[in-house]
Amino acid sequence: MIIEDAGIKGLVSDLAYLDELTTSLGFVRWQWEYTRATYDYKIEDKSEGAEYFLRFNSRAIEGRLESPYAILVLEDAYIGRATFPHGLDYKSPIPAPILAASKRVLYEIQKQLRDVLLVNEIMSKDCITIVASDSLYEAATKMREHDIGFIPVVAGKQLIGVLTDRDLAIRGYTGHHNETVTVGEVFTKKIRTIAPHTTVEEAAQIMADEQVRRLPVVENGELLGIITLGDLSTLKVFESEAGEALGRISLPSQSAI
Repeated sequence: MIIEDAGIKGLVSDLAYLDELTTSLGFVRWQWEYTRATYDYKIEDKSEGAEYFLRFNSRAIEGRLESPYAILVLEDAYIGRATFPHGLDYKSPIPAPILAASKRVLYEIQKQLRDVLLVNEIMSKDCITIVASDSLYEAATKMREHDIGFIPVVAGKQLIGVLTDRDLAIRGYTGHHNETVTVGEVFTKKIRTIAPHTTVEEAAQIMADEQVRRLPVVENGELLGIITLGDLSTLKVFESEAGEALGRISLPSQSAI
């Protein structure tokens, strides 16, 4: 399968640096003629006794691969299950942990070639959380104590939703006068999340497009952290195109949490 959100297609590098970078990450390069190179990365699924290969192609746009100074442009990344004796099955489903591992490696390539900042480098990791069985009073108390208006709702480590001060005002205390009402009765279940290796600019664009000020950072359903508009503003992202888009969050039509 092609990894649609790999983020490396169109990136450019000289052969020497691309070889150095991919080798450090565990890739093996092999080439076609003198104008194309393919990089493979093996991922083992020990629980199933299976092997998967993450692969991306590149082609020379300047020079030939016999020269370390050749300039290459990266193409699609895709992943398949290894089949006997030397084939790859691109149609079989890819287990979520294998796909997540692939994306981590691809985002490292993206980061190095684009010199980008990733969400997991600036997100808040020590998140205040609640569970669905907590009372609204307990949730409101946490909001007041920590001066926050947004709390992730978890089941173990899995994110199942969020509770906001807006939820409390509209669906909580206003709609229910019983102090025994729980978080599970009013919290927001449909939420926008992002992966930890999303770029900061992509996160900013998502905030602008969806009119939200906070995004839970999730991998395989597990809450890893929160990134906020405040996190982005401290990095001066307002000087970038994504920063300009963030201005839309403050428009009167905003219904964000």
